[in-house]
Amino acid sequence: GRVWGVTEQQAFGVLAVGPPLAVALATEDVGMLVGYTGSYAGIAIQSLLPASFVLALRRRLRLRPPPRGPAAARGGGENPFGSPLRSDAWAYAILAWAALALLLITVSHLHAIKL
Repeated sequence: GRVWGVTEQQAFGVLAVGPPLAVALATEDVGMLVGYTGSYAGIAIQSLLPASFVLALRRRLRLRPPPRGPAAARGGGENPFGSPLRSDAWAYAILAWAALALLLITVSHLHAIKL
């Protein structure tokens, strides 16, 4: 619907673009801005999201009831394409590594601005 002549799509567009645009216009050192956003977004994209997806999907598969009927006959046995890193410990290790990287990057950024 419309509120004050503005659709939800327009409002969310302004909310998505407005704050980053305001920060970009207010800062003089664009390299610093790129460094902050790139380092944190990079960790999220490379480590946090994939490990979180793996854990969530594995949890979902464990909660699913086992197949019955013809599907059970086809699906019985080991997956020949399964990962050798199928333990959840690997995903948690990646999350721990990402947390350490976040800590080190934050310390590095704080040290760079010389608080």
